[in-house]
Amino acid sequence: MALTVEDGTGLVGADAYISVANADTYFLASANATWAAATAPAKEVAIVKATRYMEKRFGTKWKGLIASSEQALGWPRRYVYDERGTELADQVPVQIARACAEYAVQALINPLIPETVYPIADGAPVPFGRINRKVEKVGPIYEETYYSTGSAHASRVGSGSSLVDGDKIVQYPEADFLVGPFLRNTKRVGR
Repeated sequence: MALTVEDGTGLVGADAYISVANADTYFLASANATWAAATAPAKEVAIVKATRYMEKRFGTKWKGLIASSEQALGWPRRYVYDERGTELADQVPVQIARACAEYAVQALINPLIPETVYPIADGAPVPFGRINRKVEKVGPIYEETYYSTGSAHASRVGSGSSLVDGDKIVQYPEADFLVGPFLRNTKRVGR
């Protein structure tokens, strides 16, 4: 497998934000044992997975606009500036490439987007484990369900609960901090 690394020209067939050689150099400084132990083909696959992950997770959240309607990836982008005020329309920022490397090393260890596996109880999928106890109240309506999670503790899900384990995004702080400055602020300020 040969990577097609985005070089800032908006390549139609790009599938990576960083090359194996550049990722090797990046991880050499931190003596990352996981990356060093991986084979070149495994590193290439991990970089492609990391790039796809970044596109899925951040594709609609990047600042600015894509530089070309023909480009395969979200970078390069117009109307995005570095800390010196230079527009990044003809490049992939170093931080984006490094974030891709950080996600890639995680992809060598585990899937970046874990599959949600629901246990089966009474022939139907149960999102939080086997039901241990269920409480229902008719007026005013209230429902409370206790699930066994495979650990010593049971999870409780009540009406209006925000516990939705399958929808949580795994955080990768080292990479996420590198990507952060290039994301639009999605918090809305109201009067």
